[in-house]
Amino acid sequence: MIKSLCLRLIFLKFWASGKNQSIEEVFKNYLTNREEWNTRYQNYKHALLYTLKRRKRGIRKYYAGWDVFIKLSSNNIRYLLELVDQSLLLHLRKDGTLSQPVPPETQTHAAQDVAKKNLSELEGLSVHGAKLTKLLLGLGRIFQVMAEDAAGHTPELNQFYLDDQEIFANSQEKALQELITSSIMHLALVRYSGSKLAEETDTRGYDYMVHPIFSPFFIFSYRKKRKMKLFSHQLLDLINRPKEAIRDILIQNKRNPEEELPDQLVLFKEFYGDHS
Repeated sequence: MIKSLCLRLIFLKFWASGKNQSIEEVFKNYLTNREEWNTRYQNYKHALLYTLKRRKRGIRKYYAGWDVFIKLSSNNIRYLLELVDQSLLLHLRKDGTLSQPVPPETQTHAAQDVAKKNLSELEGLSVHGAKLTKLLLGLGRIFQVMAEDAAGHTPELNQFYLDDQEIFANSQEKALQELITSSIMHLALVRYSGSKLAEETDTRGYDYMVHPIFSPFFIFSYRKKRKMKLFSHQLLDLINRPKEAIRDILIQNKRNPEEELPDQLVLFKEFYGDHS
């Protein structure tokens, strides 16, 4: 009860910040429009968790519990077994026993380790492996910044669809098709039927999401929620000119491209152009 009340108060402050209003003004509105605010709170309460430790060192968001692991694996039994196995291994290495619960911190570190391992293995999976790694590093950073800076924005934005009006040269269209096909085949991305799907080969008719197994590494929501529009050239730019593409997409979505990297992404600071 107390935790729920505290989170609601944090949400009111979060909302005030996003709307450039005083906390007093927001609180008065909350008291007179409880039903409307309850709906807002339900829409934002999960997204709020990704903002609580913004720019802090260490764990910024916990990924723990059976239900969470199920969603991270996205119906892939290998990923689920890896999450459980790594959690138990880390627990035992920290002198835990199988009769004791595995702490949320240990489960979170295990989920990050599994994500990092699968990210590093992408490069050797196919001729497109290096491109898939760059694509994930780019999309992961974009969704991470959006998750941490959610005030005044759409909550849990972690999917994208491709603009269907963009005209490509045949060579570029082929490159896009190959990239998308390889991404789905090697579980870098998950795709869902979009509202404009005409045929299975239409890449612009689908909605796409970074596979949830990678969300603990980048720190954004693993839940299938809201989407944004990307242009096909932006997807290719994330591979060919990643620093500029990440910056452009974040600015396009009114986010600061200079946000500090979380601990686990510091390893890739040269890729991101972070020279701090």
